Formats: sequence, structure tokens, C-alpha cells
Amino acid sequence: MGHDVELGEQWVSRFLHRHPQLSVYHTTQLSVYHATPLEWSRANGMNPTAVKEYFDTVAMLFNQYNPPEENILAMDEVGIKTGIFTRTLVIAQAGQRHQHLQKTGECKITTCIETIAGNGTTLQPTVIFKGKYCMSTWSAINPNHANVTVSAHGYTDNPTVVDYIINFHEQTKHLKGPRFLFLDGHRSHCSLEFLEFAVEHDTSLSSQLYRILRTSSKALM
Repeated sequence: MGHDVELGEQWVSRFLHRHPQLSVYHTTQLSVYHATPLEWSRANGMNPTAVKEYFDTVAMLFNQYNPPEENILAMDEVGIKTGIFTRTLVIAQAGQRHQHLQKTGECKITTCIETIAGNGTTLQPTVIFKGKYCMSTWSAINPNHANVTVSAHGYTDNPTVVDYIINFHEQTKHLKGPRFLFLDGHRSHCSLEFLEFAVEHDTSLSSQLYRILRTSSKALM
């Protein structure tokens, strides 16, 4: 022990073969999963000290300002794929080796940023299309009155998130008292321009938003 050993592709199956008592077919305590990737920086930052500091900070601010439910908001983004997708399950006649699904030749990502308040109300979303220029036709049919913008790859980046916080401010500036916005630690959410806008337009918002952003970025990045 103490030395780094590179494991082969068959190590897990052979290990389970040598220890049948650990087989997933003989115990309810183990199972086999497909591991999802997790960046080292996120795994390293998600430690008990950072998490405790984060929740202590939130508790302190809540005790200090006692915000109403409508002033507590959370945002997140979801990517919507169009075009080529990953493998899809289909039902077809038994005995056939391959099943084909016609798709377009390009995969595009459209990102939607949604925001919900503690009282269950939602803000108008921000939709990010892939492109250089925002076409007026993209928002022609817009029943949710979404804020439509573009980025080079259809993902969130510094300019689109600044656009989001400007739109967030316009939709929530009528609220009385500090607004608490919870968001993940993606670097575009913690840009200097993002924070400077909050400082310029709402001092109460900026100071509380910055403290939560600073703590969440340490915990999640």
C-alpha cells in the first residue's frame, strides 16, 4: 500500500469474481452504477469546512434581515439539445440487430435560465440560443415573455449571465429589502462585471449577493 497502481479495465469484474459475497446478486448493500464525471476542483472544494461556512453565512444573513419568501430566489440553468442526441431506446421487431433513428446532422444546445422564489412564483426565464446575433423571429412567439439572448455555443457565459442579472433586477426591483439570489458556483456567475452591476444598481442586493456568491464559489468550484 502507499503506491499508485493503475487498474485494468477488467479489475472490477475480476475483483467481484474473487469475492462472490460482494456480488450485486448476493447482497442488497452494493450496486453497479455508471459514474458521472466530476471536476477535481469541484470535488476538492466540496468539503465539510466550506459547506459549514456556506450555511453559517446564509443563516447569519437570514437572521439579520429576516427576508420574506418572495425575496428568497434561486436560479439554475438547463441545456436543451436539438439535432443529434445520445443513444435512444426504441421498441421494434425482435431479432433485428440494428435500429436506426433519423436525425439532423447537427447538435445544438439552447440554455434556459429559470428563477423561482420561495413563495412559489417564478420570474420570466432567460433563453440563450447559439449564435452571434439575436434574431427578432426567435422571440416572436414568446408566451412566457422570456428574455432572449445568444452566446457562441448556446451555453451561459459572462455576457449572458450579466444580461440575466440585469433582467433579474428589472423584475425584482419592486421588492422591499435585500433580495437573496442562490446560484451555483459556475465562474460566469461570479464575474466582476456581474457583481459590479449589483453594486451600481442596488447596494443592499450587491452586498448580500456578493457574500453568498463568494461562499458558494468556494464550496462548489
